[in-house]
Amino acid sequence: MDAAALPPPLLQVRQLCHSYAAPRPGLFAGPAPHPVLHNIDFTLHAGRCLGLVGASGSGKSTLARLVLALDTPTSGQVLLDGEDLHRLPAAALRQARQRMAMVFQDPATALNPRRSVGWSVAEPLTVLAPSLPPAEIRQRVAQALEDVGLHARDAQRFPHSFSGGQRQRIALARAIVTRPRLLVLDEPVSALDVSVQAQVLNLLLELQQRLGLGYLLISHDLAVIDHLCNQVLVLHQAEVVESGTPQQLLHAARHPVTQALLRSVPTMTPGAARLRYATNKKAAYADE
Repeated sequence: MDAAALPPPLLQVRQLCHSYAAPRPGLFAGPAPHPVLHNIDFTLHAGRCLGLVGASGSGKSTLARLVLALDTPTSGQVLLDGEDLHRLPAAALRQARQRMAMVFQDPATALNPRRSVGWSVAEPLTVLAPSLPPAEIRQRVAQALEDVGLHARDAQRFPHSFSGGQRQRIALARAIVTRPRLLVLDEPVSALDVSVQAQVLNLLLELQQRLGLGYLLISHDLAVIDHLCNQVLVLHQAEVVESGTPQQLLHAARHPVTQALLRSVPTMTPGAARLRYATNKKAAYADE
């Protein structure tokens, strides 16, 4: 899709910086700012997917929390549909939270084992839209479950009676039940078997096309990045060190950090090209 055909920006991150207070040596030394993100800039459009890759501690999860307004940045802006989330009053921010959601890495710990699936899927509505009638909440829960390939009657069951892939579908149903425009996906398939990964990834693509969702994807799996993303940012030591399409980064990486990430992909044959693993794995996803 060329720039002229793109819809208005869904998410804009402008000069985003964030620091944590870190202790300094010395009895009377005060805390020193430790930069976690520095001057992060990107734009995400509806129906597109932006990938975040980088080593542990590079700032990926912090960036996700800032995008969801769960932390407050030191400086910079996070604009959702043109609204600066970190300048909204509490009531307006509560309304804005219905337009964004997060899918976590491990569905087994993301769902309350003591609550029914219907209760878990309905929870965002009961928290963010408490004025909705119970009948409408039940209808939206049933629709969300069907949208992810489950049945409305599954609302009565408990998470332990589902497989790992089905539990991740339940987590996706909970994420889309508020009818959001933005999903933050934190390693959404890394806890699943490869064959199940393919099913969930293809479901994500289907939901994106059908609902017009924008995805911000955190992943260490380059095949997942290649399969889902239109653009990729490589984070290192609080900054974006390289960006481009998945094809550009996988086949013509320029920065040493990106090259190191490519070299870290495991292979079955010692000395074989690392990229072959990611390419073959992506092909396996496409065949599902």
